[in-house]
Amino acid sequence: MAFVGPDGCGKSTLARIAAEELSKQGFRTQVIWSRFNNFLSKPLLALARCTGHNPREVHDEVVFGYHNFHSAIWLRYPFILLQTIDVNLAHFVKAQRAAKSSDILIFERSPWDTLADIILDTGCRSLATHVWGRWITAQMRGRGPVFWVNRSKDSILNTRPELRHDRMLDEKIAIYAELALAWGWEALDNNRPLEEVTGQLADKLLQQEGIRHE
Repeated sequence: MAFVGPDGCGKSTLARIAAEELSKQGFRTQVIWSRFNNFLSKPLLALARCTGHNPREVHDEVVFGYHNFHSAIWLRYPFILLQTIDVNLAHFVKAQRAAKSSDILIFERSPWDTLADIILDTGCRSLATHVWGRWITAQMRGRGPVFWVNRSKDSILNTRPELRHDRMLDEKIAIYAELALAWGWEALDNNRPLEEVTGQLADKLLQQEGIRHE
């Protein structure tokens, strides 16, 4: 299963809670972080840094990096292709290795987040349902539930105030909302007290095939 959403929405916390809940039911679980797997993409990103398309900003000792590939076709499409290869290679290795010792894999960062990142970096909103988007998420689609951690910008900034410097935060939130609608993800409203969100998550886990209370 995967927990998806922008930075600060609560993916890591809810992934950990899900792992604890499933462990109580006797399942062997493992939480996996899979994102920013730049293998073949690294030389292209280095070139983008030299041309000024990969700027970085530092605010309050926090580094914010941006990929401005919207208007650079010579960067945009090679980046999408190389990222598609990279994410599938990385996911295959990590998932195969973890699956040997686990019943359920829980992704707090996954190819779904890579898809959102690529859309943000390139401006190609059609990737949400385009064949390329399907290739990026090929190893995740249909393998288990996807929980969209829906949290407002104000709620995110309450717990992650440094993200006020992220000039792409609004766009990130919008992209995840579009992906959730396109793919019919399960929504977790994380604008409420954690106890309420945890209760909703527990109910949704019990609705999944093969997961039952003892």
